[in-house]
Amino acid sequence: AEGGKTVSIDEAYDDIVAHGFNAIHGMVDDREVATFASVAAAHGLLVVPHLRTEKPQTVPSNLLAWYGVDEAADAVARARGRKWYDAAKRGTSPQLVISGNYETSSLGPFRGEGAFADVFEYDRYDIRSTKTDFTSYSDELEEIGKVMRGMPDFVFGLSPQVFIYNGPEPTPDQVRVQVYLGIIHGVRSIDYYSYTEDL
Repeated sequence: AEGGKTVSIDEAYDDIVAHGFNAIHGMVDDREVATFASVAAAHGLLVVPHLRTEKPQTVPSNLLAWYGVDEAADAVARARGRKWYDAAKRGTSPQLVISGNYETSSLGPFRGEGAFADVFEYDRYDIRSTKTDFTSYSDELEEIGKVMRGMPDFVFGLSPQVFIYNGPEPTPDQVRVQVYLGIIHGVRSIDYYSYTEDL
């Protein structure tokens, strides 16, 4: 990471476990899922690998969920996501699917056209200063929470911004504000992850 020391995967996973986390989200392709899962399992971690195929997948024993379509605001992404979602639901042990979305416009189609995930994860990243106003962030969480309350078979999730993204590194208080606002508005799962290596 920038300004810090380079650590091995094993050191990173040990540190993740030491800080109380139980799962890791990995952007790996289909051929890398088994290796990713076995390394994580050696550290007692569950995995959330990316799902990018309709083909049957070997399901890791430590699978928490698949990460399906990302940002499903357009019809093409939603159609692709529904195919991946349907693939994950086939067989005798259907798996959970998570989808990250920063546009609330994805919610209408999510409900009206058919599901593309079990967990609708809000992932808006707009911290551009140490004085970011979270009013509109809270308003959108409230809007999503109201819709999700009418969809009890699905989970409202949150991926707070914990990394540098066109601005300064979020402060611990800014991370807490995002999480607390999420909990207030009905979030039931929280996924911390690093979008960049600049931590």
